[in-house]
Amino acid sequence: MAEVGLGSLSLLRPKAKHGFTYHGFGVLGDEAAVDRERLIFETLFPTILSRWSDYAARNGLDRKDLHSSGAWRWRSLLSDAQAFWAHENEQWDVFVTCDVC
Repeated sequence: MAEVGLGSLSLLRPKAKHGFTYHGFGVLGDEAAVDRERLIFETLFPTILSRWSDYAARNGLDRKDLHSSGAWRWRSLLSDAQAFWAHENEQWDVFVTCDVC
């Protein structure tokens, strides 16, 4: 992180999720972590289903195709929820994000 001018900040690791996070990089979560991630997702996006299989079914998407444009939209929302989850999990104080930066 120092190489890009961010000093001693560490790269936050998301909750590990098969098919979504890099193998070996995510934090293994227990049931409480899964529930917390779902709560964050549903708080940020109250009109979007938080489970991919439910979202895919409601939107006529193939739940096995995580690379369709519909899947990428949902994955982007999951990434936002995971970013907040990782920040909270590390107990950092300030969270800043921008979708157009």
